[in-house]
Amino acid sequence: MYKLLIAEDVEIIRNMLVHTMDWVSIGVTVSGVAENGKQALEIMEKETPDILLTDIRMPLLDGLQLIKEATKRYPGIKCVILTAHGDFEYAKSAIKLDVVDFVLKPINTDELSQAIQKARNLLEEQKQQQILRGIMNEKFRNLNEREDVMKLQGSMKNKKIIETAMDYIKAHLHASIPVEDVADTVNLNAKYLTTLFKQVTGESISKYIVKCKLEKAAELLKDPGIKVYEVCDRVGYTDQNYFRDIFSKHFGVSPSEYKNRIL
Repeated sequence: MYKLLIAEDVEIIRNMLVHTMDWVSIGVTVSGVAENGKQALEIMEKETPDILLTDIRMPLLDGLQLIKEATKRYPGIKCVILTAHGDFEYAKSAIKLDVVDFVLKPINTDELSQAIQKARNLLEEQKQQQILRGIMNEKFRNLNEREDVMKLQGSMKNKKIIETAMDYIKAHLHASIPVEDVADTVNLNAKYLTTLFKQVTGESISKYIVKCKLEKAAELLKDPGIKVYEVCDRVGYTDQNYFRDIFSKHFGVSPSEYKNRIL
């Protein structure tokens, strides 16, 4: 049931509206009755109506002022005006206030029923639109959630691939490690692995291989019984001069100097 507020200053008409009309058959219930616009606003604060049925000429606050204030406070409210023939110029002003319909006095109950039904239908449409928006928002939310899950799953899968590649690299520091061999291990082509490795780790796979070899070399150099050339061989380099240059660039000292400082 939709709630109807009636604002009418003439007592006979007011009583007729409350007690003669079969509001239930229209799908509304009278939630408040006011003698003027000011009283109608006071009732609204306690019982927010869905539909306002108001006379135009009333003391303290007329119907147009009431509608203007009511729609400002309660944007979803639907308004129907009661008007006499002589007040039609007033009624035309109500068009700007988006009034649903006008009912002329003396009141024809069928016309009034149709006007209130029209307001009720608009409320139904409004409700259906809200439901539809809610359904669409829920669908979009679920879609975004699924996309987030897929992204997370993709991220975890990529991380696992790179971890496998890293494990392979660390297990083969004693040898030359072509990127193609690492890519074969994770069933990817070398170009894609290179791109993926950079995305996941923030560094290139070739730099990572060199870094691992040099860190392993530094660890081996701590052994007093091992020679620099042996370390070079154990980390997969055949050219000692090249090994010395990249070690010096990485640590700031040559392998021999590093060994002497450690020992």
